[in-house]
Amino acid sequence: MSKMETIRGRVTEIVYIAQDGRSAHTTEKPERASLITFKVAGRPVGAAAVGFPSINEGDEAVVVGMPNPRSGWLEAAEFKNQTTGQAWKFNPFKAAWKSFS
Repeated sequence: MSKMETIRGRVTEIVYIAQDGRSAHTTEKPERASLITFKVAGRPVGAAAVGFPSINEGDEAVVVGMPNPRSGWLEAAEFKNQTTGQAWKFNPFKAAWKSFS
């Protein structure tokens, strides 16, 4: 079993992904997104977008998560935007509820 990892650095390459049934597409509207991907210090990160705080290119962030052994991406469990002070923690119940709405 993999251990949690912590990465710190600048946020780049933010992409919001919305799901419509079985298809997924990028969106410019964070409130429509169910997933968010970005890089921190060059490392790809993925997270459920439910309740995720706003982030901008160049923000300084700390991410705690589990590395995906297949993709190498970090699956975020906690996120702290050091530029704005906002924080987020993955909540499986909120993520499941969003998938039904």
